[in-house]
Amino acid sequence: MYAKKLPIDREALLKMTFEAGKMAKEAFLPFGMERVVKEGGSPVTATDEAINRYLVRSIREIAPEIDIVGEEGSDRRESEWRAFVDPIDGTLPFTWGVKQFAVMIGLARRGVPVMGAVYNPFMDEIFFAQKGLGAWYGTTPIHVSKEPRMTGRPVVGFSSFKDRGHDMAGALSILADKDMYCTNWCASGTMAMLLAVGEFDAVVCNSPHLHDSAAPHIIMEEAGAIVTDLNGGHIDYSGDSICGHIAASTPQMHATVLDSIIEASAKKKARK
Repeated sequence: MYAKKLPIDREALLKMTFEAGKMAKEAFLPFGMERVVKEGGSPVTATDEAINRYLVRSIREIAPEIDIVGEEGSDRRESEWRAFVDPIDGTLPFTWGVKQFAVMIGLARRGVPVMGAVYNPFMDEIFFAQKGLGAWYGTTPIHVSKEPRMTGRPVVGFSSFKDRGHDMAGALSILADKDMYCTNWCASGTMAMLLAVGEFDAVVCNSPHLHDSAAPHIIMEEAGAIVTDLNGGHIDYSGDSICGHIAASTPQMHATVLDSIIEASAKKKARK
């Protein structure tokens, strides 16, 4: 069990997560909605910004001393504690009128994730984990599957952002040649939860943004997954960016995915 007292407790975190999910659900339009494209190519809506403001304000009221990093706005402090806000993970599906998105909130101490929640308001699916206490889907404990559930064919979920120095397309080609089923739902948090419940066998995300990985990281890890950055190293959430994440159900699956990224990236570099 994680002995350090948390600046935000489970009940408070879940309460604000549910309220943020309600805001997203009420703003949802079945045929998509207006969005703008931010620098870097990712979309944002007025709902993203409103939920981000609500969550930053709610966290600050509970924990006046901690650092808060949000996708659409932050409230920075010098602190060993840092909260991460992703108001709508899966903004593209959200704007398309697809009900496959989630609110994500994470908490880390000295760069190490210790608590996280991921919530899809339309499915009313809440995933939660706290360091040392396991991962949960509602009130049900969850764990990764050590064997592929899709008739022996591993499923790999991937989210590929603008080129960050790793050849994601090449890696996916290598994995497909190994008879792995590769899919992108444009919602990295949702795919991470499918790994945590045992439906996916690995997930890859090359986003450098802290908010894309912090909450899913602790849930996947507490569910038994191996979680590293795209180079196979430790992920430190105390900086300004990370090198994405790879998470897998077994050491063998993690090694296979990591090796494919290393191989593809080396080939791409050699071609330049």
